Amino acid sequence: MEYPYVHATQKLADFFENTMLNTGVPPRVTNEWLASLGYTSSNDRAIRRVLRFLGFVDENGVPTALWRQYRGGHYRQVLADAIRKAYGDLYTVYPQADRRTAEEFANFFRARSNGGSEVISKTVATFLTLCRLARSEEREASLATESMVASTVIPTEEGVETSQFSAQAQGIGEPSDSSSTSTKRMTVKEDGSRTHVEIHVEIRLPETADIAFFERFFAAMQKFLRSDAEKN
Repeated sequence: MEYPYVHATQKLADFFENTMLNTGVPPRVTNEWLASLGYTSSNDRAIRRVLRFLGFVDENGVPTALWRQYRGGHYRQVLADAIRKAYGDLYTVYPQADRRTAEEFANFFRARSNGGSEVISKTVATFLTLCRLARSEEREASLATESMVASTVIPTEEGVETSQFSAQAQGIGEPSDSSSTSTKRMTVKEDGSRTHVEIHVEIRLPETADIAFFERFFAAMQKFLRSDAEKN
C-alpha cells in the first residue's frame, strides 16, 4: 500500500478546514479546480491523492457521499473515522496511536514504503496533520498537557550520568509552533553527595483565538498536574 503525502501540510489543513466546509461540492476534483481556488502549486495536486486515499473522492475524482457527510456538523468525527479506515494497518499495530511518537510512525511507514527519508518524513507529517484536524478541541487540550520531556542528571564516580525519557503525545497531530516551557530544578543532599533532578515540561498549544479552548486547556492541565494529596 502506498500511503499519500503532501509537500505543504498547511495547504492540506486549509483545504479541509476551509475549502471543503465553505465551498460547494464540485462535480469532479481536478488540478484545474484546485487552481481556481488558489491551490496553484504543482505540489498542491497531492491533495487529490489524500482525498482518494481517505475515500472522499473515487478513482475518477468524483466526490463521494463521505464528502457531503464531512460538510455536516460532525465533520471531525467523519474525518476521524475515514482516517482509521484508510490507515487500518497502522491502527492494528498501534491501537492507541495518540500515545505514539513520530519516530514510531516513521518506522511503520518505512517498513511499508520504498521511499527515502524525505518521503517518510512527509508521510508522517501528512498523517499527523490529518489526525490533528480530526481531534476535538477538548482532546487537543488534554494531549497538550501530556506533552513533556523529563531528564534526570545524577553524579557518579565516573562523572555525570543523564537519563531522559520522552512522553510526548504526538497523537494524532502535528505540534504547533506556539509553545510554552517551564523548568523546575530540585537539589537533594545525601551522604555528602548531591543529586540534581531537572524536569522540563514543554506544552505545545494549537494556534487558535478561541478563549473557550484555553479555559478547557487550563482545566485539563490542572487535572494532570495536581498532586494526589491536593486531589484528596
